[in-house]
Amino acid sequence: MSPELMAFCAYCYPGRDEEGLRRAYGQMIRFTRKRLQTGFYTALRLPKPGGGERVVLAPSPGLKRAQAAAALLLAAEPVSPYACAYRKGVSLRDNAAPHTGAPLLLKTDLRDFFGSVRFPAVYRAFDGALHRAPPPFLARRPEGEPYPLSFFLARLCTCEGSLPQGSPASPVLSNLAFAACDRRIAAYCGERGISYTRYSDDLTFSGKFSAEALLRFLDRLLEDSGFSRHPGKTAAAGPGARHRVTGLSVSDRVLAPREFRRAIRQEFYYIQKFGLAPHLARRGGPDSPEAQEAALAALLGRVSFVLQMDPQNRDFLRYRALCLGPLRDAVAREYRYRRFL
Repeated sequence: MSPELMAFCAYCYPGRDEEGLRRAYGQMIRFTRKRLQTGFYTALRLPKPGGGERVVLAPSPGLKRAQAAAALLLAAEPVSPYACAYRKGVSLRDNAAPHTGAPLLLKTDLRDFFGSVRFPAVYRAFDGALHRAPPPFLARRPEGEPYPLSFFLARLCTCEGSLPQGSPASPVLSNLAFAACDRRIAAYCGERGISYTRYSDDLTFSGKFSAEALLRFLDRLLEDSGFSRHPGKTAAAGPGARHRVTGLSVSDRVLAPREFRRAIRQEFYYIQKFGLAPHLARRGGPDSPEAQEAALAALLGRVSFVLQMDPQNRDFLRYRALCLGPLRDAVAREYRYRRFL
């Protein structure tokens, strides 16, 4: 029995008695057995916006809890400043802003990003984190002496030797595993005046540079590091072309796409003309109070997204006020009316 793994069980399941912790320990061991791992995941096939499917491995509730606890042990680890996904307080806007108004925009994707992060990289991430900031339940070990817990945590957070897409630990681990690549890419770009950001597996470059030379460098680096570019998902946009980064327009300033804003304006036009419930009915959807509340919440979310990029947009400030005021009041009145009936 590993004392460090037992200590992690107590951290993961506070308040359990000795017998409960022994059962938790046995379950942790089963989670880390290679031949048993796939049985703790459910494969979900989700449609991609651009077509095709994305396979997500959803962990069982018990495994998900253990993975979330393991991810907390990495919370103090420094993340590359070029990584804009999976970081608290960092948004799509932060990923797009450095590329505003650039003469050339180059975008490319990493192929099977999570699946390319293998067990050794995950092990190094955990062991490095435990050495830099050991949690209170672990005794500090000298530099160079590995923590046995690191092996168990790496097994816990991988499936068939790599990060599963769907685990709560995979996002932070992917950022840590790619940090060395981020640094080398940033050094290359810094010497040439190129702006670089990464949003998960989406890499964006902008400035005045040779796209061919940059891609040759990138392919060599990725191959040496166990990653590769996704074929057919590299695009360059020069002066006069539409520049978008992770769905945001960056031609002059960071904005939600014009067609996205236009669709919202159209929604409010019909809502103000006919009312929320009649508008939902015209679209062929239910007009119940519950449906109205859900539609209003979705609409408010879209309005708020536009305002994140353009906080002083008067039209959308008015739309937000409508959502939070008259439209919400109308839904509340509909609830009261239906209860009265």
